[in-house]
Amino acid sequence: MAETGPNVSSHLKPLESNPTKAMTEAKQRMALFPQPSRVIFPHENLWVPIVIVNENIHILPGVPKLFEALLTGYGRYLIKGDKFVRKFVKTFYPETFIAPILTEAQEKVKDFGVKIGSYPETTEDGKYAVVVSFLGKGNAKVSEVVEKISKEVSKQVDGVIID
Repeated sequence: MAETGPNVSSHLKPLESNPTKAMTEAKQRMALFPQPSRVIFPHENLWVPIVIVNENIHILPGVPKLFEALLTGYGRYLIKGDKFVRKFVKTFYPETFIAPILTEAQEKVKDFGVKIGSYPETTEDGKYAVVVSFLGKGNAKVSEVVEKISKEVSKQVDGVIID
């Protein structure tokens, strides 16, 4: 259930000195956010917040100047942490052929938080290809695991590691 975000109403400036009940209700509906969510006002001169849902979905305004101003101020809220490590392998084998190989590889690396995904594509010359992504977040051990599993899979699918 959505609720009015904290402090949003205090940031909204009335368009008229005597808004009607319908205008007030409409304004309050515009301030509804999914719950649970976190509301951040990174720019002290703007009434528009950044709404963060599930700690990974950031809702920002579509107006370029507001978007840019909010992103500029948002940097101080970011938590520095582990970096992402990603490798890609490109193969011309069909996804159905490589699926069991990727399932086995995913099982090997699941305890390290490494995610494996496959993405079919058509090359510029019209050939069918699949790009396999290996993504991990963390320390040197995770980087080592991503490096190792991408090389293993590359050999199994006749692939090429791309950066």
